[in-house]
Amino acid sequence: MKTFCLFFWLAVCPALMAETVMVSIGGEGLADQADPGYRVCFLALESGVMDAFFDAGNIVFNDSEFRGSQDERYRTVRVAREGGASMLLLVRCVYNPDGARDWKTGDGAPVGLPEKIFLEYVRVSDFGVVRKLELAPSPRDAARHPAIERYYIVLGRKAAENLLK
Repeated sequence: MKTFCLFFWLAVCPALMAETVMVSIGGEGLADQADPGYRVCFLALESGVMDAFFDAGNIVFNDSEFRGSQDERYRTVRVAREGGASMLLLVRCVYNPDGARDWKTGDGAPVGLPEKIFLEYVRVSDFGVVRKLELAPSPRDAARHPAIERYYIVLGRKAAENLLK
């Protein structure tokens, strides 16, 4: 019986401490949010973020894009609450609308790197910001990856790991 109780607590307690996190990603400075190249990059960034949160023992799900206006922020928090999330990660990629599109996705679509990526880790219950992070992607680091999507995955994972420290 003692073995069963020990096993039960070891199996159940970590699950009780896990956060349920909704991830919402969007971009600014793009002529078209639905541009196939950037869509692939957003999905890759989201994949890296979600992998890190999942590996840390969290329950993670995603939502449609977050565009940054205050109305969209409130809508996104409402969707997170309705989805059962206790935490929300807002990720905003800021691009230069006139910036070069020096990179190609695996499908050959031209894309540029964001000038900055802003992350906000927010409590859904009171919309309190737990942590903020700002990244400036590096063209030199991006050049080390055979596909730009891979760089976005690595960038998302590193950003999420920094938020979770």
